Amino acid sequence: MNRLLKGMYYGPTSAQDGLFGLRCDQTPPEPLLHNAGWYNANGERLGWGSLTAIDLRRIASALTQREAFVVLTEIDTFWENAPWNDSYRDILEPTEGLVDAPGPAYIARKCCFVVIKDRVMLVNRDQALDLTRVRQSYHAFVGGLLCEVINPAAAWQLIAERSCREAEVLDIAAHQDMIMNDEDVILLSE
Repeated sequence: MNRLLKGMYYGPTSAQDGLFGLRCDQTPPEPLLHNAGWYNANGERLGWGSLTAIDLRRIASALTQREAFVVLTEIDTFWENAPWNDSYRDILEPTEGLVDAPGPAYIARKCCFVVIKDRVMLVNRDQALDLTRVRQSYHAFVGGLLCEVINPAAAWQLIAERSCREAEVLDIAAHQDMIMNDEDVILLSE
């Protein structure tokens, strides 16, 4: 059963009631990210709010093996895919609301954290999208939290593996313009 549902944090909940102890628009002291967007692997927004290292650690410990909690910055959540911005229109899901469900390709491209069972990964956006380096990673402390630092290709793969729309995420032809815009080269093969 998928516990990470679109809009699940939008209603009024207390900090104790929401899954992982989160509530929409939360503003804890000393966050790692302010007003971040929270997404499932299908590119559907669960909610938004500031996140701390404790939040990310708690989420990682409570996720199942098939779940991914994907975090985007405030800019990529609210501004880059806003209705008035045409920059990413070609990779957003045409039938979905641009802010609430930009789709797996968009979140795979823009995520800054990918959280899976017992692992918090910080995505190093300075690394090219090169699948020959998917397994290369290192660790760094971020706000007191030990994170695995991965490249965008590894983030893309982790999201694809957990999305019920895996074929869409891995369909390079459909997203070639998006990939080539940043001069990234990606080769996907089994």
